[in-house]
Formats: sequence, structure tokens, C-alpha cells
Amino acid sequence: MNGIAAYGFEKYPSKARDRVFGVLLLTMIIPQIALVIPMFRMFAFFQLLNTHAAIILPGIMSVFIIFFMRQNFKMFPTEIMEAARVDGAGEFHIFLRIVTPSMQATYASAAIYLFIGQWNAYLWPLITILSDKGKTLPIAMASMMNAYTIEYGALMVIVCISVLPVLVLFLTMQKQFVAGLLGSVK
Repeated sequence: MNGIAAYGFEKYPSKARDRVFGVLLLTMIIPQIALVIPMFRMFAFFQLLNTHAAIILPGIMSVFIIFFMRQNFKMFPTEIMEAARVDGAGEFHIFLRIVTPSMQATYASAAIYLFIGQWNAYLWPLITILSDKGKTLPIAMASMMNAYTIEYGALMVIVCISVLPVLVLFLTMQKQFVAGLLGSVK
């Protein structure tokens, strides 16, 4: 979704494109705490509280990722797209078969960024996960620290466990992550 939005903002000129993108960027200054009550009411209306979807859905779309991917799509040559159009390829085909494979590094960087953001989320899962069974690791870490005692052994085990998936993801996608941050296009 982020990729399609960024691709559309960059490769399809219109009169209102920059204004809409500017408004989208302005939403980044809204603090997360200001959105908690409306999002909670919406998730309660759709009966998604205390589910995995309550944690995953808010992190799927990110204005920062749209901005990041748009910057990388600026470097993608428009001539390749025009050649594909001349050969009879449709817009969706161009995006899926030509643009997406050559922007793998950008997608890898975006995936790592989104995963780490959701993996470390504290406030939203604390509000939406109502049972002890569905606690995320940051919430479990916070529950290990009481007012007068801290269970250091259990806390260190949870910290080590919480670092492993992020470390494995980064080590497996390190080349793509660095290339995506540098904005390389094959």
C-alpha cells in the first residue's frame, strides 16, 4: 500500500498532487496520543480490540514510509515506464513487473523500519490488548518492574528474546537495508 501510494505521488503528475502530499506530510506532526481515542473507538466499533489485527493494522500505513519510498521512486527512470507503455503494458503490470523488482532494497528498508516500529510499540498495544495472554514484549517488560522491586532475571530474559527477531531480520536483510537507505536502483 505504501509503495503504490508513493509510486502514484511521484510518477503521475496532477495539479493537486503536491498539495495532497503536503497535507499528508502535515499529518506527521500530529502526536500519536492525540489519535488514541478516535482509533480506540474505531477499533471497538469494528470489534477488533484484543486481537492481533488491533496491533498490526495501525502500523501498515505510514506517512514516513510513503515519503521515503517517493524519494526513492524519484530516481527510477521514467523512460523504462514509457517503453513498457509503448510495448502495451498496463499501469498495474508496470508497477508489479518492472518497478517493484528493481526497488527491492527500498522495500526491504521500509519493511525493517515498519517491523521495528511495530515490534517496539508500547502505548497502542497497552490500550488495545485487554488480556494478559496477548501482551506484547514491551508490555511484559514493563510489568516486570513493580514500584518497589524489579525482577532482573526475568527482565533480562525478555530483553534478550525481544532483540533476537530484530537482529535476525536486520542481519538477513542488511545489504538491502543499506542499499535502500542510500537510494540505489538497479
